[in-house]
Amino acid sequence: LGLLISSNPEHRTEDNWISIGTGLWDPKGNKCWVRVDRIVEIPEARIQRRGVSMPERRYDRIAGELRSRHSWT
Repeated sequence: LGLLISSNPEHRTEDNWISIGTGLWDPKGNKCWVRVDRIVEIPEARIQRRGVSMPERRYDRIAGELRSRHSWT
């Protein structure tokens, strides 16, 4: 499963996107947002591994938002 990441600044005012700031996921260093209302299923053979990690606090914030929005435990 995956989430969409975008550097489009218009997402800052949209409720279905949350800020994840800057990181190696955007090679230009732009501030980014992750969409939390759409989860995509990606076949394992199609996954591109780039070796980018996200700080644990940001990851936990996204996971918490997903749990809340989708009633996951």
